[in-house]
Amino acid sequence: VAATTSEPADNTVIEEARQQAAADLAAEKEMLAAEVASAKDVASQELQLMRRELVTAQDGQAQAVKELAEAMHQLADEQSKCLRLEVQVAELQQKLEGMAEIEKEVETIRRKEADAKAEEEKKKKGGIWSYIAGTDTAKVVEQ
Repeated sequence: VAATTSEPADNTVIEEARQQAAADLAAEKEMLAAEVASAKDVASQELQLMRRELVTAQDGQAQAVKELAEAMHQLADEQSKCLRLEVQVAELQQKLEGMAEIEKEVETIRRKEADAKAEEEKKKKGGIWSYIAGTDTAKVVEQ
């Protein structure tokens, strides 16, 4: 008889242990579910932050590309301007060289003209001996 009375008590203990284990598993399941939900929330927030950072980085890159294109356009304009100025400088140097040659020619003509005037003056001024000889053309013209 003692064996029969102990059997229901054992069943009760086993049932209580099963119920406790089920309750513990349910509590642990809820705790794990809460941790998973929390981890998902954190991951979702981090993902949103990363997406915003990505958009910001892409906007920054787009702006940098735009500024680079503008700078390259300005550089091309400045290079073109520089080339035009170099051509103008070369043309002006050629003109300056031509003017130097003209200036030499003018100086040569002036020297020849001055020499011719000096020769003419020399001929006009024969001095006292030309006067005595009667070859002084300046005196003859004046008379």
